[in-house]
Amino acid sequence: MESKPTDITVTSASTEASVPSKLAAQRAKYGMLLDASGNEYVVPDYTLKQIYDAIPKECFERKVLTSLRYLFQDIALLTGTFLAFSTYNTSDYISSPIVRFALWGVYGFMQMIFGCGIWILAHECGHMAFSQYKTLNDTIGLILHSSLLVPYFSWKITHKYHHRGVGNMATDTAFTPHTRLSYAQSFNKTIEEIAELVEDAPIYAFTVAVIQQLFTWQLYTLTMMGVGETWFEKKAARDGVENPEKNEDGSLKRTYGLSGSLFNPYSPYFTELDAKLIWINDAALLVVFSLLYYVGVTYGWGNLIVWYAMPYLLINACVIFIASLQHLDPSMPHYNADTWSFIRGAASTIDRDLGFIGHYFWHDANETHVLHHHIGSIPHYHAVKATEAIKPLMGKSYRKDESGMSNIMNTFRQTRRACQWVESSTKSDGDGKGVLFYNSTDHIKHSYAL
Repeated sequence: MESKPTDITVTSASTEASVPSKLAAQRAKYGMLLDASGNEYVVPDYTLKQIYDAIPKECFERKVLTSLRYLFQDIALLTGTFLAFSTYNTSDYISSPIVRFALWGVYGFMQMIFGCGIWILAHECGHMAFSQYKTLNDTIGLILHSSLLVPYFSWKITHKYHHRGVGNMATDTAFTPHTRLSYAQSFNKTIEEIAELVEDAPIYAFTVAVIQQLFTWQLYTLTMMGVGETWFEKKAARDGVENPEKNEDGSLKRTYGLSGSLFNPYSPYFTELDAKLIWINDAALLVVFSLLYYVGVTYGWGNLIVWYAMPYLLINACVIFIASLQHLDPSMPHYNADTWSFIRGAASTIDRDLGFIGHYFWHDANETHVLHHHIGSIPHYHAVKATEAIKPLMGKSYRKDESGMSNIMNTFRQTRRACQWVESSTKSDGDGKGVLFYNSTDHIKHSYAL
């Protein structure tokens, strides 16, 4: 059977009575737009000005002291955990190597939780949500992200393009899914053969998923993984390729390489004016690598691995994990360039309630991501209030998963299985062919079973 996420709720609006008339008008233009679960999708029709007008003015206020308080809280948690474990999880205090090994696992998990909070605050710096002062934001963001081996300015620039083109198959720089054809070609097999492979080799599929989760961030920073076709066109031009290889449907084949790296000042992401900023974050990363080398030489490479390398992998894997949950759900569409608009793209995200950890340690990043894609400069401590303000306006366009942190792994598994590629709805018509919904090999197998 087709996997479906649990407990997805849709907010009702005061204008909900007008939905049937909206659907009638939409069907005349697009045909029926059915998502992966067979529900009819209503294309958003509100405006960005209405979003701004619905939010209380105090939600736009950025308070330096408040932001710094959250930052010092996260640094204290991260530092305190390191000092406690590096001091007491040693043979002087714990004789059993098995117990020490298990405790280092606990340490890695705790640093992942606290480190994600640091990552999210650095993310706010890139959005001018930490404070109203650009220099302060960039200074703090550069320090925080560099400490996690994240190229701050490179990420800030490409993330800006992600926000400008979210949901756009041509211009998004982060979460552009495969089409049915490109998904099949990435395996060099037909969709039907992939379905059989996944069914016959679940351990292989699980291993691939784990590796992807641990190293997706590194692959993204080193190549151009996950970007829209427009960026491949720019990459081909930068690389001097006159006739880049195309798929059967006319789209460019996805070709990755170091020329698209976020560490490369001449990547197609960046302009000549951006290049000096890329050199700055590269220099900052070299400083951090030098410090890590010093720690390894002075205190031992084994200590460096458990103190830093393990948390580094887990933190960045966790960031990809929660970001995927913000952008991956079978109820949400993507758009071709001709049918996309900023509002449609911003509404192609979902909030997920992650309970205590999401609220206190991850600063409501998952609980308020829909708002964030409409207005990125609202600080996290005002985001819950602002989200509540826009729900009535968004109506059915607002989506939230209430299944909670206890069900998070099951939610992630279900969404990964249900969201493997996008294609137009079979009942869509005209411009509706440019509204693309998720599909999966699970759905293919279920269709054959019927």
